[in-house]
Amino acid sequence: MPVDLVREVIASGNEARLGGETRELTLLFSDIAGFTAISERVAPDALVVQLAEYLEVMTGAIRAEGGTIDKYIGDGIVAFFNAPRLLPMHAAAACRSALAAQAALLALHARWAAAGQPAFPTRIGLNTGAVLVGNIGTPERFAYTAIGDAMNLAGRLEGLNKTYGTALLASEAVQIAAGPGFAWRRVDRVAVVGRRQGTLVFELLGETGQPPPSLTLARDRYEAALDAYMAGRFAEAASGFAEAALLLPGDRAADVMAQRARALAQNPPGPDWDGVFVSLQK
Repeated sequence: MPVDLVREVIASGNEARLGGETRELTLLFSDIAGFTAISERVAPDALVVQLAEYLEVMTGAIRAEGGTIDKYIGDGIVAFFNAPRLLPMHAAAACRSALAAQAALLALHARWAAAGQPAFPTRIGLNTGAVLVGNIGTPERFAYTAIGDAMNLAGRLEGLNKTYGTALLASEAVQIAAGPGFAWRRVDRVAVVGRRQGTLVFELLGETGQPPPSLTLARDRYEAALDAYMAGRFAEAASGFAEAALLLPGDRAADVMAQRARALAQNPPGPDWDGVFVSLQK
């Protein structure tokens, strides 16, 4: 159970019991890219020690911003903000937490590299929405957790990083709720697995003023190409995405979108095309 909740239960003198409430949370899912392959190369005892160090760094970044660890799923982490303790501007807190986690991992990776240990590249997905949060389970065994469609979307956004070669994706709900203190790139409109409705997906680039001008320029060119793409001007979009890829070498998202735009330019979609990419990636 979350530390804050345990303190509340002890202070009240009551026992923890089944029950929950609907509340808006910002949800965070993280996962190590290629962890299965890493685990095949590292001795189990060494891997356990390294994973514990990784989880400690990630957990510290989440708790520093008032987040609650829901569970560890192997190398994955599920966390949320705004429960059990109310947290004003919880979306902004989650964004700062995710950025701090990635920054802390860079330092950790440098130390691991010097020791001959593999890096743990991490993908993060963020979503804000209403979920059921509370003590959920049976009277004999329950856990403080959250369930709901918004929770599922956060998990899908984490996995969507694989498609675009990104490390930190968030829904439009997070981008709006977080306020003006962050720099974003609008990546695509996607219907993730299990959902029919398209979700506008953003990449979190940093806090406002942090991304270098070169990254901002590439972002602006990418978003202009995305506007052309959504308007059905596929040849123009393909050219724009290719320019964005040149401005930011190694940008898989720009390469993916350029290929998709070229394909649509050669084989235009029907009149009911709405610009939504249907993802099959879990």
